[in-house]
Amino acid sequence: MSSTETKMPAATLRSLLAMALCSFAIGMAEFVIMGILPDIATDLNVSIPTTGSLITGLLSRCRADRANSSFS
Repeated sequence: MSSTETKMPAATLRSLLAMALCSFAIGMAEFVIMGILPDIATDLNVSIPTTGSLITGLLSRCRADRANSSFS
């Protein structure tokens, strides 16, 4: 029995790596906000729940814009 090894084309590997890195960056950008939420609330002179609602609305709008954007 011989073992055949299927290699992934270099272009596919680069594309997969780029998608993984972008997904990581987008995820980190959204989770970092949770860590600095109290500071944002203090700067805006509002409560933390109010600031959380503001951030939720902002991120929801960004996701909706991304979903409706076209790459052509």
